[in-house]
Amino acid sequence: MVTVTGPSDSAAESATFVVTPPAPTVTITSAPPTDSPNTVGSVAFVVGGDSSGTACTLDDVNAACDSESASFTGLSVGSHTFVVTASGPGGSDSASATFVVTPPAPIVTITAAPPADSTNTSGSVAFTVGGDSSGTTCTLDGVTTACDSGSASLTGLSVGSHTFVVVVSGPGGTASAATTWEVTAPPREPTPSPIPAPTPSPTPAPRPSPTPSPTSAPKPFAWSALHLSSRAISKCPARARSCASAKATFSFTLTQRAQFTIILSRKVHGKMRVVARVTVWEAAGGDSYVLRAHFGGRVLTPGAYQLNAQAVVGAQHSSAFRATLRVL
Repeated sequence: MVTVTGPSDSAAESATFVVTPPAPTVTITSAPPTDSPNTVGSVAFVVGGDSSGTACTLDDVNAACDSESASFTGLSVGSHTFVVTASGPGGSDSASATFVVTPPAPIVTITAAPPADSTNTSGSVAFTVGGDSSGTTCTLDGVTTACDSGSASLTGLSVGSHTFVVVVSGPGGTASAATTWEVTAPPREPTPSPIPAPTPSPTPAPRPSPTPSPTSAPKPFAWSALHLSSRAISKCPARARSCASAKATFSFTLTQRAQFTIILSRKVHGKMRVVARVTVWEAAGGDSYVLRAHFGGRVLTPGAYQLNAQAVVGAQHSSAFRATLRVL
């Protein structure tokens, strides 16, 4: 009020106004990632100033929240918008966050594949696909090969290592699975010796039959040389991602043509188990073999191994050669 006074009188005037409290403020401090396959999430926010209440909506539908956060479950695939509004005597303030729930990536698992080592030049791979998938592609050794949504048949495989990869695609991304195996060469077939043509001979004049003498026993078969290389067994590298076999090198010399058998075995749970076998025909002379000890793609474990070798000529068996090998 303002009052003015003069010589004979006075006058007064007044004005009225109201000071209101400031409106509250609200700030979102965390929210779900912009793109994610997660169907659950939460939003955190901070309210400042004089606030009397907080209200929240998700996609324009009221959502439960307290004075600083809100949690969601069962979110559908697609875009979502969260809005928080803080109210007070001085007014209200709002903040929003928008995020997208993307479809999950598909899943693929190989359920069957060729054995780690085999002489078969054909085989098949089976797999299962889970999740939202829109297509499947397969490759063999980096080259596209035919497959359906659950399997692939392979033929004409060459000797050596092969890798099969299956890739599935979907709205949520891609997934892949792979398997590796080795096609080994079959054992060598024996080479038959040529049969010489008979040479006619003149009919001998009759002569007195000599007195028969006791038949001497056949001379037993014997090795002329037999040894192992200085590095008899080489194990798979410790850091190898895939290792299908270990090797044992075996050298020998025969005095005559014989059927030759080499066996590599080791003791498992108290019993000797054969892990590699080679049976071939060999002519007289020297040769060597590399035995492959198959362990289903695993690294050859340390321990003792036994190598046995024996030659057979007709009904005669040579004495067996036996050596103990150790992998450290």
